[in-house]
Amino acid sequence: MEVAILGVGTVGGTVARFLAKSKYVDKLLLADINEARAREIKSKIESDAIWVEKVDANDRKMLGKIARGKDLIINATVPDHNLKIMDAAFNAGSNYLDFVGGGPFDRTKTKEQLALSDQWIKRGLLAVTGLGVSPGITNLIAGRAYDELDELVELHVKCYGGGSVIVKPHWISPTFSPGTLIDEGISPPVVYRNEQYESVESLSGEETFNFPEKLGPLKTWFFHHDEVETFPRFLGKKGLRYVDFRYAFHPKVYKVLEVFKALGLNSREKVKVRGIKVVPRDLILSLLPEPSELAGKFRGITCIGVEVVGSKGSREVHFFEYAVMGHQEAWKKCGCNGTTYVTAMPTVLFTEFLAQRKIDQKGAVPPEALDPKPFFEAFPSVGIPIKSVDLTKPN
Repeated sequence: MEVAILGVGTVGGTVARFLAKSKYVDKLLLADINEARAREIKSKIESDAIWVEKVDANDRKMLGKIARGKDLIINATVPDHNLKIMDAAFNAGSNYLDFVGGGPFDRTKTKEQLALSDQWIKRGLLAVTGLGVSPGITNLIAGRAYDELDELVELHVKCYGGGSVIVKPHWISPTFSPGTLIDEGISPPVVYRNEQYESVESLSGEETFNFPEKLGPLKTWFFHHDEVETFPRFLGKKGLRYVDFRYAFHPKVYKVLEVFKALGLNSREKVKVRGIKVVPRDLILSLLPEPSELAGKFRGITCIGVEVVGSKGSREVHFFEYAVMGHQEAWKKCGCNGTTYVTAMPTVLFTEFLAQRKIDQKGAVPPEALDPKPFFEAFPSVGIPIKSVDLTKPN
């Protein structure tokens, strides 16, 4: 199988390290606008199957060249490039996968991607939007619940993740892209209630959830995320009435996001400062640490899952199913933090499933539309425990 990874930052680089060792991958192309970064990753992997190319994701001609002859294109760039890279994969006859949808500033992108499904089916190809941990594992958890329950009424995604822990002396030190955390944290989220979407205020909806793994009761807030957009469409035929996503921010991170929101520091418009034009968001991001620089310094865990409410026969069902990974455990496994590890591994597994023909679906779909069984059977083999806590109240 011949695979290309576009964007070899924290997540793309981790995927590359595992696929380079996979017996199912014959050739692996690492493509990044930062060619030196791609070459550095290659230098750390003992494999003759890897080669490197510089690519600008804004250059459609270059994307077409990269996609040609590949069985799978893994898009680990930012969501701005999803449609362009997906188009290049389609034209080249390649399957496609990315890690996150349109993002908070362009919610139409995921819808545009999924709207292409019929074309991908006719071409005999598969495109999966958002196959990391969240979206990704959360979607697979929700999809399995949909398959197993007679009625699926509520889905609540809960995240103790990249904005829940900090590395001193920083006030904000995300385990994934700082820009993504800020964008999703302070843009207005939506909730799905009674078969319609409602916009809510960012950093609102404070609610305490009792997280497992000895984390205990933690405050959570509404957060923009892809699952709220896709669950009702793909899992809505068994009575689904409510979907939301809530994030357990570290108190310091919450304060930082409040300031960013109040002062408009996430603006992408230039402002004049003493005669010099600067973009506030660019300035802020330049002052924040890169996750890769802090990977070995993170302590604690990442814990991300879905609270499910429904029924099976006459029995009410209410549980929280989740993935968990220790940051230090992930550091020992592959030199990354826990969030990066659980984000990367579903894509590694998907690639191998595709090569083994364990996935034969076609079209453009989110992960909840995939068969979840191969993933849950394989998660223990890659050290990702999927656990469940029964929340049903006793009679």
